[in-house]
Amino acid sequence: MTFAVFVSHSVSEEDIPYLKELENRSRSIGIELYLAERSPQPGTPLSAKVRANIARTDLVLALLTRQGVASAWVNQEIGLALSQNKRVLPVLEAGVKPPGVIAEMEYVRLDPARPHDAFDRVVTFLGKLKTDKEFWGTVALVAGSAIIGGFAAYFLTRKDKGANNQ
Repeated sequence: MTFAVFVSHSVSEEDIPYLKELENRSRSIGIELYLAERSPQPGTPLSAKVRANIARTDLVLALLTRQGVASAWVNQEIGLALSQNKRVLPVLEAGVKPPGVIAEMEYVRLDPARPHDAFDRVVTFLGKLKTDKEFWGTVALVAGSAIIGGFAAYFLTRKDKGANNQ
């Protein structure tokens, strides 16, 4: 069972090292990151592409650096995620004022001098969410199998009783 994260971020050169570190750490624990620029779909409206990929992920990570907060796309992606009832995990650069609804959320503080501290917290949290999803997926599978088995047993015994009554 995969755990997928849509990463909302600026395309600024300053943010690329953060994205690379986040991607490497996430991959090491089996978490799939979706970065829109790594999935070219020429001719597809960007808003449709973003909407569809947010819908298929488990969570939206908003990388809110100085450039990220200034990006209209990042703010739009956060709004789309919230409208789809997706959890948003804000990672806020120190000294940056949280935009809009993010000001009400608990966020991970990103210190540019020590970004690994923030990414340790983020990847630990994502790993916990992934484990929870896998656990509940297994519970649902077992419960579903038990229900199907119960129905099968019921109908098989009922059929046998019907044959004995004739």
